[in-house]
Amino acid sequence: MQILDTDYDKYLISVRCFDNMSFALETELEPVHSIVVNIFTHEPEEDLELIKSLEKKVSEKIPDFNLIEFITIQ
Repeated sequence: MQILDTDYDKYLISVRCFDNMSFALETELEPVHSIVVNIFTHEPEEDLELIKSLEKKVSEKIPDFNLIEFITIQ
């Protein structure tokens, strides 16, 4: 895991890459590369404005990153 960005007070953005994983496509396993980005916030309640600004930071720092699924865990 690497820290992509933080303000040391409100948020931390981490990124983790998984290489050479196998993913089943139809009947054969195909090698895939997966990038997982986590956004951690200090406050348990979502601040949608903050989250949107952090998603923008991710897209600026990782231009090819495609947000597929956003999961909130409290």
